[in-house]
Amino acid sequence: MMDKKDRTKYYNILNVLYNPDNNDSFANFLETPCKERWEAVEDANFTDYSLASGASKGVIIDDDLDYVIKIPFLFEYHTRKGEKVLSDFDNYCSLEESVYDCAKTYGLNDFFAESFFLGYFHNVPIYLMKRMDASCERCSDTTISGLVESGLDEDKASDVYYETLEENDEGLVRLLFSLYYDEDEVDDLIDFLERQQINDLHDGNIGFDAHDNPVLIDYSGYR
Repeated sequence: MMDKKDRTKYYNILNVLYNPDNNDSFANFLETPCKERWEAVEDANFTDYSLASGASKGVIIDDDLDYVIKIPFLFEYHTRKGEKVLSDFDNYCSLEESVYDCAKTYGLNDFFAESFFLGYFHNVPIYLMKRMDASCERCSDTTISGLVESGLDEDKASDVYYETLEENDEGLVRLLFSLYYDEDEVDDLIDFLERQQINDLHDGNIGFDAHDNPVLIDYSGYR
């Protein structure tokens, strides 16, 4: 468990972003945590940190720290009769935490970046995830290089990678992870992903740990 001193480092980041003297976009987001308001936070250009997002959560990255901050979008806007209406949205960070805890019980947690609940900040739940080296480019380069080493020529390896990327979520995981792990281990991982109904495992949701092994970094799926 992370000690109080280390946890404080992440709350300090949140306090910096929350400071209305700098910009009120983060404070506005916390009032209604949704993707539309998070986009305003990204547009505010907080230079000390990198900000990113997916469909269900925002991410704050400090390259000097071992974990990234994840904040779930708890609301979403719908258009109804020409008007924007706010409604509740599932907490995908909580789902991600549950998946990681479940993976630990099956001895599969090495395939997933560690995820846990940090606490609340202005009544909004905050989560941490182990920071990994992640980029679509590294995912593609690593997979294609591995396929070439296994005997394919580069053009064929590239075709296999991009065809697999377009076909389904599990295919990319199996293709890349099979270059690092035994077939039985990969089968166990795929079975687990299917049982947990985890989808949306594209190249942007795979990172690499300190030992250069691939791990899943966004595994809540999307429903």
